[in-house]
Parts: sequence; structure tokens; C-alpha cells
Amino acid sequence: MRYKTIASILLTSSFIYSCNQPKLEHPEPDIIKSVEINLTEISTDPDYGYDMKKPVEVGGIAEKKGHKNQYTYLRQLAGPNGESLSFHRKGLCCIFKTDNGHRGLGFLDIWEIKITASDKTKKIYLNSYNYDTPKSPLGFRIKKVKKN
Repeated sequence: MRYKTIASILLTSSFIYSCNQPKLEHPEPDIIKSVEINLTEISTDPDYGYDMKKPVEVGGIAEKKGHKNQYTYLRQLAGPNGESLSFHRKGLCCIFKTDNGHRGLGFLDIWEIKITASDKTKKIYLNSYNYDTPKSPLGFRIKKVKKN
């Protein structure tokens, strides 16, 4: 019961916090400096990144680099034919247990990705609490991003 109460309080406060935050679009170039994510592989799992049970684990929350890691990851994605993408954060969901979160809990960030030249959008889940070498979800390509 205590776990559910704590989870409910954290989820509510995180939701209120995320609703009051400005819409996160492409960041200024200086927010990307010195983040160590370099995509080299496309996942073969059709659910990777698209299913809340298989989020992309970009880590960084413990070092206060969670959003930087997310932006660095997203900026390395391209559409299936190399198209440019736009993306924005839709909010939080999916409370889970993690040693890296406040009181042992974490949340997933939901991002909507739009292929610039079309109306197609995809929703992906990113985990800033845990890290496992990130891959590109199926349906995206990897592009190189110059780091300052």
C-alpha cells in the first residue's frame, strides 16, 4: 500500500511538473556538448522503442544529463529514406522500479517523432534512468551529428 501511495504522489507531481514545462523541441547546440551517445546499430526488435516495456535506455538522470542524452539520441535519427525529423516530448508515463530514480522509482518519457516531409508520426519511449547501448528503432536510419 505504501508503495502505491508513494508512486501515486510521484506520478501526480511529475505529471503536474511536466505539464507546466515548455514544449521541448530541438535544443540549442550548446545543450548537446559532451554527451556520449553514438548510435551505430538499428534494432531488429519491432517493439524496441515503440513499446513501453521495451524503451530506449539512454540513461543520464544520475548525472543530470537525462534530457541531454535524449536530445543527442533523437538528433541522430533520420526517417526511413534519410528524411529530417522533428520531435517533441509528449509527457511522462509508466512508473517503474529502478535503483537510479528518486526513492527507487522512475518514469518513461514519451516522444512524438514526425517525418518532416510527411504527416507520418511515431511515438517512442525513452528511459533516462537506466542505460543500455541505445539503438535506432526499426523504421529509422542513423545520421551523424557534428558535436561542438
